[in-house]
Amino acid sequence: MIRAIALISSGLDSILAAQIVSNQGVKVRGVLFYFRFDNLYTKIKEGDIDRIIKPLSLSIDKIDLTEKMVKLLQTDPEHGFGSGINPCIDCHIMMLKAAYGIMKDRDADFLITGEVVGQRPMSQKETVLRHIDKVTELKELILRPLSAKLLEETLPEKKGWVNRDELYGIAGRSRKKQLELAGKLGLKHFGTPAGGCILTDPGFAQRVKMFREKRGKENLNSQELILMRFGRHFWLKNNVQIVVGRDEAENKILESFREGKWVFEAVDVPGPLVLASGIENKDDMQLLGEIVSRYCSKKQSSLVKVKYENKSKGVSGFLEAAPVSEKKLEEWRV
Repeated sequence: MIRAIALISSGLDSILAAQIVSNQGVKVRGVLFYFRFDNLYTKIKEGDIDRIIKPLSLSIDKIDLTEKMVKLLQTDPEHGFGSGINPCIDCHIMMLKAAYGIMKDRDADFLITGEVVGQRPMSQKETVLRHIDKVTELKELILRPLSAKLLEETLPEKKGWVNRDELYGIAGRSRKKQLELAGKLGLKHFGTPAGGCILTDPGFAQRVKMFREKRGKENLNSQELILMRFGRHFWLKNNVQIVVGRDEAENKILESFREGKWVFEAVDVPGPLVLASGIENKDDMQLLGEIVSRYCSKKQSSLVKVKYENKSKGVSGFLEAAPVSEKKLEEWRV
């Protein structure tokens, strides 16, 4: 039996691509690559992916590529970044190479992707797809069923493992044809295209860019990227990084990031948990106290008692601070 490995996300295109080939009698197994700081990981943890895949006759492996992506973000990727901090082309190359390794391990014959010519401005132009095929040296082995008729024949088509006449020639950013095709194939459960990779999100991208600038791209790691998903973020001019919990739920999440960081929190009154890195002197500590105070009270005359601690340095104590001004907060906000 002919076997194929399909790169799967929660979106419609990848599911369609896998189903189209499966309907031609090929044994298709899905592989879903994820990063622990991305929106897709949240969908995995909450069971959304399993609910989408369950109605399909498709087995799927979920593979963590977080550390490989971190290595990309610690450099200036060969093909650059998109509108955010997204190294889309290098990411596609990385995933295809990882999928090829799985293909070999599982004794499969080719790869399937849900890519559509012209759908993504950076990574799915026809010229870029050809370049990716060349760089990965997988030109003949990557079948893109939704746009196959617009591209050169691949090995599975030439060998007759799949019928090219039953593949498609979809191009562009509209999803109309895919939705029509989903109806014909009876596919009802799939994620929406909105949202996408968190590295394209302007707010998240700005936090990553600021970290690379202030702390050095080589110091970026998975924990810092996960932390960037939560709280209000600020950078003082002297490279002090601050994360402020928005509510009780986020305070609990930030608790798990205490190790190696300064922790500030109000005493006797409700307030945020505040994490900080890069503190160098008492002035920095006083500013942190003022930020804690601001989220406890907006009255400039109100003094709030604040506890601070850095277990890795063996330092702890208390200070009193009035709320910092809104103007300063906005200057520091990321």
